[in-house]
Amino acid sequence: MMRDALCSVLLSAMAGSFAPEVVRVEGIAPQRVQLSVSVLDKAGEPVTGLDRADFLVEEDGLPQAILDFGRESERQDRPLSVVFLVDRSGSIGKQMGKWGEACAALASALRPIDEVRLATFASDLKVLQDFTSDPNLLAAAVGDLGPAGGGTDIYRSIEQTLHDLRDRPGRKVIFLLTDGLDNLRADVWSVENDPYLSGLVRQAVAFQTTIVTILPGPTGRPYLAAQDLAVQTGGWWLYPTDDLPRMVRRLGVRLLESYYIAYDSPRKPGDERKRRIEVQVVRPGLAGLQVRTAAGAFGDAPLLEALRGDLADGDEDERVRAAMALASLNDRRGAAALMKALKDDSPRVRAAAIDSLTTIAGRSADQEWQAKILEAIEAAERRARRRN
Repeated sequence: MMRDALCSVLLSAMAGSFAPEVVRVEGIAPQRVQLSVSVLDKAGEPVTGLDRADFLVEEDGLPQAILDFGRESERQDRPLSVVFLVDRSGSIGKQMGKWGEACAALASALRPIDEVRLATFASDLKVLQDFTSDPNLLAAAVGDLGPAGGGTDIYRSIEQTLHDLRDRPGRKVIFLLTDGLDNLRADVWSVENDPYLSGLVRQAVAFQTTIVTILPGPTGRPYLAAQDLAVQTGGWWLYPTDDLPRMVRRLGVRLLESYYIAYDSPRKPGDERKRRIEVQVVRPGLAGLQVRTAAGAFGDAPLLEALRGDLADGDEDERVRAAMALASLNDRRGAAALMKALKDDSPRVRAAAIDSLTTIAGRSADQEWQAKILEAIEAAERRARRRN
């Protein structure tokens, strides 16, 4: 009886405008870990021509089977979204002209499917030009760059930017142009020593976002949290050369010449501990290479919490996107949020929640859990009929 009901609900939902392809899978689907791996030679130039067999991926010291592989530049399904996040505080504002030229130089190195946003911050974040592939729009926005007084709130600006990047497809990169001195965390040098910054790393890794920190020069301190944030997300920190536009253009080429690697984690869903990831190039004859990727992966908790927040408090479009995205997470807390969304005032949100819950029920092997989901969907459908 229950299986007949499930099939009926599946067929009914698949007729809707949000209906996904539903595949029945026994057990719990593993978590797919997606990595962007940069391989550089001793001169800092990208190493091209590597293939799947040239890489060894380990999670917590155990080798993993590479299930998907390719060069980022050849992946049309992975557009690159770049944010230039420029510090306008008094401490670095005198260098605005160079940063503007660098933004235009990067745009010229990217593909037509890639897009760039230009934003600035001091105490508050301001978007000067939203995502575009048009270099003319970026060039016009560069004219609005200029120094600003006030403090420097680096990490809140990164947090806002990560939120905006989360729903964009493919790979994401933040070019953080700053002196690294945040007013609230001036003495923090490691993200692991600060719970808030550790949370930013979790979000960045979950949202496939790399941070590249460009500092104006040595600060007199041995290390900054802004540098560690770049390292932990698989990026770099560096000082600018005399030709900043050329340097940033080379960084754009370096990003596109990275390799995309994906594997299924052996960790159980709900395990939110950091998993140490190491990637090596094992082709004989290659030595002295710099191989860079995220230092670790986490469970779905950062993305789960972000989506639950949008589903509860976002505008209608954000709630619809969150409801659809929650179907991909193997966490019952996401399903519980979707059940609440069945009472949303928006018909679009309710329809998206039904489709996602149908997907979750269709791949679950827990019959009691299936029955609970079906009851919630049927109750929502009865309420919809009464409204009509």
